[in-house]
Amino acid sequence: MRTKNPAAFNAAFTNQNTRIALENALDTLHHPKQAQIHWAIEIETHPRRPEWRSIFNKLGDIPDFQELQVEATFTYRNIVISDIQWMKSKLPNLITEVPLYMYCALFDLAVQHGGIKKINNTGVEVVRSALETNWNANPPPSLKEALIQSCKKRAQAGNHQYSADSFSRRMTIINQQTTSETLYGITRARANPKVSLINNSVIVDGIL
Repeated sequence: MRTKNPAAFNAAFTNQNTRIALENALDTLHHPKQAQIHWAIEIETHPRRPEWRSIFNKLGDIPDFQELQVEATFTYRNIVISDIQWMKSKLPNLITEVPLYMYCALFDLAVQHGGIKKINNTGVEVVRSALETNWNANPPPSLKEALIQSCKKRAQAGNHQYSADSFSRRMTIINQQTTSETLYGITRARANPKVSLINNSVIVDGIL
């Protein structure tokens, strides 16, 4: 956004110190992705949250930035399709359709973590392989349970400090209501005012 239209980006901020704070948080040269996620989580409970919400809404109303958001969705959609097709390859009798809540949960997972896959420091994929081992031994009873297990395993593979928050985000989408989750001794309940828009309808755009 800063590169696409710097003038419009700067104009969204009435307080330039706030703009600098955001730019610092986004600066991947000084802040790794996990630190950015931590910053985003803190904003959720920040006393100045209304100010931040107003800024993000202003940024979202800028046509140039809307274009970027649409372009970005294709990247995440491809990750979602890859994850769904992988799940179907392992559980062909369960994954026969794609409920909206499944697509939304996996899209959220793609945005935050890049999908179900997790490559460790030695270059080995650890989440899909663990799920496959578990499913071979104890097949999940339903599509929803397979989705929950996938989201939980991916959350557990991330930074333990944020695992509960990450898993709660997905479960709130899946259950369509705020859901509290506890992982590694930490409990989080991520609310999402938009989950009421999610229903049990099925995506029918050829994903499977």
